[in-house]
Amino acid sequence: MTRGTATRRPALSFVARGSKKPRWVRQGSLLSTSFGALITYCMEPEVRKAPVRFYEIDLLRFIAAISVVFFHYTYRGYAADNYSPIPFLEIGHFTRYGYLGVQLFFVVSGYVILLSVQGKTLRQFFLSRITRLYPAFWVAVTLTFLVKHFFTDTTMPPVLHAGVGQYVFSMTMFQEFLASR
Repeated sequence: MTRGTATRRPALSFVARGSKKPRWVRQGSLLSTSFGALITYCMEPEVRKAPVRFYEIDLLRFIAAISVVFFHYTYRGYAADNYSPIPFLEIGHFTRYGYLGVQLFFVVSGYVILLSVQGKTLRQFFLSRITRLYPAFWVAVTLTFLVKHFFTDTTMPPVLHAGVGQYVFSMTMFQEFLASR
Protein backbone atom coordinates (compact mmCIF):
# COMPACT_ATOMS: atom_id res chain seq x y z
CA MET A 1 0.00 0.00 0.00
CA THR A 2 1.38 3.32 -0.99
CA ARG A 3 1.34 6.31 1.17
CA GLY A 4 -1.69 8.59 0.85
CA THR A 5 -4.02 5.95 -0.50
CA ALA A 6 -6.38 4.07 1.74
CA THR A 7 -7.85 0.72 1.05
CA ARG A 8 -11.60 0.72 1.11
CA ARG A 9 -13.20 -2.07 3.07
CA PRO A 10 -16.42 -3.52 1.71
CA ALA A 11 -19.47 -2.17 3.47
CA LEU A 12 -21.75 -4.40 5.49
CA SER A 13 -25.24 -5.22 4.26
CA PHE A 14 -28.21 -6.60 6.18
CA VAL A 15 -29.49 -9.94 4.93
CA ALA A 16 -32.53 -11.76 6.32
CA ARG A 17 -32.85 -15.41 5.38
CA GLY A 18 -35.90 -17.49 6.24
CA SER A 19 -36.59 -17.91 9.94
CA LYS A 20 -32.94 -17.56 10.93
CA LYS A 21 -31.70 -14.49 12.69
CA PRO A 22 -30.71 -11.70 10.34
CA ARG A 23 -27.01 -11.35 9.75
CA TRP A 24 -24.61 -8.96 8.15
CA VAL A 25 -22.48 -9.91 5.15
CA ARG A 26 -19.81 -8.02 3.29
CA GLN A 27 -20.79 -6.46 -0.03
CA GLY A 28 -18.98 -7.99 -2.95
CA SER A 29 -19.38 -11.53 -1.71
CA LEU A 30 -21.49 -13.99 -3.68
CA LEU A 31 -24.21 -13.99 -1.02
CA SER A 32 -24.50 -10.22 -0.93
CA THR A 33 -24.66 -9.87 -4.70
CA SER A 34 -27.43 -12.44 -5.05
CA PHE A 35 -29.59 -11.17 -2.21
CA GLY A 36 -28.38 -7.58 -2.02
CA ALA A 37 -30.40 -6.41 -4.99
CA LEU A 38 -33.47 -8.22 -3.69
CA ILE A 39 -33.12 -6.74 -0.20
CA THR A 40 -32.55 -3.27 -1.62
CA TYR A 41 -35.54 -3.64 -3.92
CA CYS A 42 -37.81 -4.91 -1.15
CA MET A 43 -36.79 -2.31 1.41
CA GLU A 44 -37.09 0.74 -0.79
CA PRO A 45 -40.31 2.65 -0.27
CA GLU A 46 -42.92 2.08 -2.91
CA VAL A 47 -43.65 5.12 -5.01
CA ARG A 48 -47.36 5.75 -4.71
CA LYS A 49 -49.40 8.11 -6.75
CA ALA A 50 -51.53 10.56 -4.87
CA PRO A 51 -55.15 9.40 -4.87
CA VAL A 52 -57.41 11.25 -7.23
CA ARG A 53 -60.00 13.30 -5.37
CA PHE A 54 -63.37 13.85 -6.98
CA TYR A 55 -64.69 17.03 -5.42
CA GLU A 56 -68.01 16.69 -7.22
CA ILE A 57 -68.61 13.38 -5.44
CA ASP A 58 -67.74 15.00 -2.12
CA LEU A 59 -70.26 17.73 -2.87
CA LEU A 60 -72.97 15.17 -3.69
CA ARG A 61 -72.30 13.33 -0.44
CA PHE A 62 -72.46 16.58 1.51
CA ILE A 63 -75.75 17.57 -0.13
CA ALA A 64 -77.19 14.12 0.62
CA ALA A 65 -76.08 14.19 4.26
CA ILE A 66 -77.25 17.74 4.93
CA SER A 67 -80.63 17.07 3.32
CA VAL A 68 -81.17 14.19 5.77
CA VAL A 69 -80.18 16.45 8.68
CA PHE A 70 -82.64 19.13 7.57
CA PHE A 71 -85.33 16.50 7.06
CA HIS A 72 -85.00 15.27 10.63
CA TYR A 73 -84.59 18.69 12.20
CA THR A 74 -87.20 20.68 10.32
CA TYR A 75 -89.80 18.14 9.23
CA ARG A 76 -89.82 14.70 10.85
CA GLY A 77 -89.24 15.82 14.41
CA TYR A 78 -92.45 17.81 14.46
CA ALA A 79 -94.67 16.36 11.76
CA ALA A 80 -94.11 12.63 12.09
CA ASP A 81 -93.08 11.73 15.62
CA ASN A 82 -93.82 14.80 17.78
CA TYR A 83 -90.24 14.89 19.10
CA SER A 84 -89.92 18.61 18.46
CA PRO A 85 -92.35 21.27 19.65
CA ILE A 86 -91.22 23.68 16.91
CA PRO A 87 -92.88 23.51 13.48
CA PHE A 88 -90.89 24.76 10.51
CA LEU A 89 -93.86 25.39 8.25
CA GLU A 90 -92.04 27.65 5.78
CA ILE A 91 -89.26 25.25 4.85
CA GLY A 92 -90.93 21.97 5.84
CA HIS A 93 -92.53 21.76 2.40
CA PHE A 94 -89.04 21.46 0.87
CA THR A 95 -87.17 19.55 3.55
CA ARG A 96 -89.75 16.77 3.75
CA TYR A 97 -87.99 15.22 0.73
CA GLY A 98 -84.68 15.11 2.59
CA TYR A 99 -85.14 11.39 3.25
CA LEU A 100 -84.13 10.85 -0.38
CA GLY A 101 -80.65 11.98 0.62
CA VAL A 102 -80.14 8.54 2.21
CA GLN A 103 -80.52 6.80 -1.15
CA LEU A 104 -78.31 9.36 -2.89
CA PHE A 105 -75.65 8.99 -0.20
CA PHE A 106 -75.58 5.21 -0.52
CA VAL A 107 -75.42 5.26 -4.31
CA VAL A 108 -72.48 7.67 -4.23
CA SER A 109 -70.80 5.76 -1.38
CA GLY A 110 -71.12 2.50 -3.31
CA TYR A 111 -69.29 4.08 -6.22
CA VAL A 112 -66.55 5.41 -3.92
CA ILE A 113 -66.15 2.02 -2.23
CA LEU A 114 -65.70 0.37 -5.62
CA LEU A 115 -62.98 2.91 -6.40
CA SER A 116 -61.24 2.10 -3.11
CA VAL A 117 -61.18 -1.65 -3.85
CA GLN A 118 -58.92 -1.30 -6.86
CA GLY A 119 -55.52 -2.83 -6.26
CA LYS A 120 -56.40 -4.43 -2.90
CA THR A 121 -56.95 -7.97 -1.77
CA LEU A 122 -60.16 -8.94 0.00
CA ARG A 123 -58.34 -8.96 3.35
CA GLN A 124 -56.82 -5.52 2.76
CA PHE A 125 -60.22 -4.16 1.80
CA PHE A 126 -61.96 -5.51 4.92
CA LEU A 127 -59.17 -4.32 7.22
CA SER A 128 -59.27 -0.85 5.71
CA ARG A 129 -63.07 -0.68 6.08
CA ILE A 130 -62.99 -1.88 9.69
CA THR A 131 -60.22 0.50 10.72
CA ARG A 132 -61.99 3.35 9.00
CA LEU A 133 -65.55 2.74 10.20
CA TYR A 134 -65.39 1.34 13.72
CA PRO A 135 -63.41 4.05 15.56
CA ALA A 136 -65.70 6.86 14.37
CA PHE A 137 -68.76 4.70 15.02
CA TRP A 138 -67.63 3.93 18.58
CA VAL A 139 -67.03 7.62 19.30
CA ALA A 140 -70.47 8.56 17.92
CA VAL A 141 -72.27 5.80 19.87
CA THR A 142 -70.42 6.69 23.08
CA LEU A 143 -71.11 10.42 22.78
CA THR A 144 -74.77 9.77 21.95
CA PHE A 145 -75.14 7.43 24.91
CA LEU A 146 -73.48 9.87 27.32
CA VAL A 147 -75.62 12.78 26.17
CA LYS A 148 -78.79 10.69 26.34
CA HIS A 149 -77.83 9.25 29.73
CA PHE A 150 -76.84 12.47 31.48
CA PHE A 151 -78.83 15.16 29.71
CA THR A 152 -82.18 13.63 28.80
CA ASP A 153 -85.41 15.11 29.95
CA THR A 154 -87.94 12.89 31.67
CA THR A 155 -90.63 14.19 29.34
CA MET A 156 -88.99 12.54 26.33
CA PRO A 157 -90.64 9.38 24.97
CA PRO A 158 -89.33 6.09 26.41
CA VAL A 159 -88.11 4.99 22.99
CA LEU A 160 -85.36 7.62 23.25
CA HIS A 161 -83.90 6.25 26.51
CA ALA A 162 -81.04 3.75 26.32
CA GLY A 163 -79.44 1.57 28.96
CA VAL A 164 -75.90 0.26 29.26
CA GLY A 165 -76.90 -3.07 27.69
CA GLN A 166 -78.27 -1.34 24.62
CA TYR A 167 -75.10 0.77 24.44
CA VAL A 168 -72.83 -2.29 24.48
CA PHE A 169 -75.07 -4.07 21.98
CA SER A 170 -74.90 -1.02 19.67
CA MET A 171 -71.10 -1.00 19.73
CA THR A 172 -71.07 -4.12 17.52
CA MET A 173 -72.63 -2.30 14.54
CA PHE A 174 -74.79 -5.40 14.05
CA GLN A 175 -77.66 -4.39 16.35
CA GLU A 176 -80.18 -4.47 13.52
CA PHE A 177 -79.17 -7.98 12.46
CA LEU A 178 -78.87 -9.44 15.96
CA ALA A 179 -81.97 -7.85 17.48
CA SER A 180 -84.76 -10.24 18.36
CA ARG A 181 -87.92 -9.36 16.56
